[in-house]
Parts: sequence; structure tokens; C-alpha cells
Amino acid sequence: MTSRQIPVKQEVSVVPNSLPSDREYTAVVTSNEVAGLTLTAEGPVSFQPGDACTIRYRIGAVLWGFDVIVVHCQGPELKVCHVDHARYINRRRFVRVPLHQPIWVAPFPVLRENAKAGVPSFCKIEILEFSGTTLRVKGALDADRRDRVLVIFEVQPGRVVQDIAEIRRAAEGETGPSFILELMGLDDRCENELIRITNQMAIEQGLEMELGEVLEGEEVEMALEGSG
Repeated sequence: MTSRQIPVKQEVSVVPNSLPSDREYTAVVTSNEVAGLTLTAEGPVSFQPGDACTIRYRIGAVLWGFDVIVVHCQGPELKVCHVDHARYINRRRFVRVPLHQPIWVAPFPVLRENAKAGVPSFCKIEILEFSGTTLRVKGALDADRRDRVLVIFEVQPGRVVQDIAEIRRAAEGETGPSFILELMGLDDRCENELIRITNQMAIEQGLEMELGEVLEGEEVEMALEGSG
């Protein structure tokens, strides 16, 4: 991931690296050229050429940080240099709640060899746990880690979620295969709404509002090991 990959019209956050750095600006990428990024903020920004700042760019639930140098600043317009590496900034934290609902899942590979074009074939399995942008599911799903799938499920009565998901983990438990799915096509508005629904469900079920990292990496392994 490099700053050259941030698309034009993408909203980002700009955080000064000087202390205290409690100020954060919201800006839109208006140009991404060889010479650098040009950003337009919602109002005037307080930077000088040579100042260091961090551009925060979110892809789904993942937040990347690019430590850049300001090249030019005038009013709300800010130009910064490119950097060819990014820092992984801790993901948002989610409450996890049980959600025993059916989910329809279909393999969705980008490229299929020796295949004919046709409608995806869905199978019905079960959601065990819901956590904002991630789901823990159980059932006979013919897929492996990093595969992409189409998912359709009802998160609340009359409210259906349809999205592409990536399989983050796959494991064989005592009661059958378990998978962690991460929704990939959410914009900030939809992601925030799913987080709100998760929190609401936790309150309704009388669960402690204990925050945990999104189910990924080592956390996913522990969740699958502890599942039955």
C-alpha cells in the first residue's frame, strides 16, 4: 500500500505530527500525480511547507497511515509528497454479539477457469456471531481462506445485508467447519450503521459492552479455537 494508490475524490483525514496533535482535518483528494497528493479540506488548514503530517485512509475496516511532508499549503488546499509505505493503524473496535440467523453464501472468484458464465450458486449456512463488519459462520461452505464470497442475510427484521465478503479464517471444529467473513463493500455510512445495530443488539441482550478487536489475525484463531 502506497500513497500513490489513494484514489481521487477519496475522503481522508490529515493529522499534524507535531505535539499536541489532537487536531484532525477532513479533506478530499483532488489530485494524485507523480509529484504528490493534492487535498482540499473543509476549511483553512494550519501547515507550513516542510511540516510533517499523517494522511489516514480507510479501506473498509482497515485504516492506513501515510507519514508525509507538506510541500505547499494555501487556505483549504494542501499538497504533500508521496510515500511508498504505509503504517497499519489499529482497526476500529467492535462489540461481538450472538446472531443465530441463516445466511446465504455463494463462491465469488474473480476469475474462473474452465467454467461457463452463470448465476452464482448459494448455499444456506448459519451465522453464529455478528461484529459490525465481520461474521462468524458455521456450515458446509466449500471455500478457503482469502476466497471471496457473496453473502445475503437479515440483520434485523426487514433489513437485509447484501455484500461481497472475504474469508479471513477457516477451521474445522467439533460441530463442523467454521469461518470468519469480513464484509468488503461497505462505505462509512453502512459500516457505522452495522456498528450501531451491533451495539443495540448487545444492549437488548444484556451483554457487557466490552470492546474487542475486529475478528482477524490472532484474535480470529482464538475465536475459532474457542468455538464449538
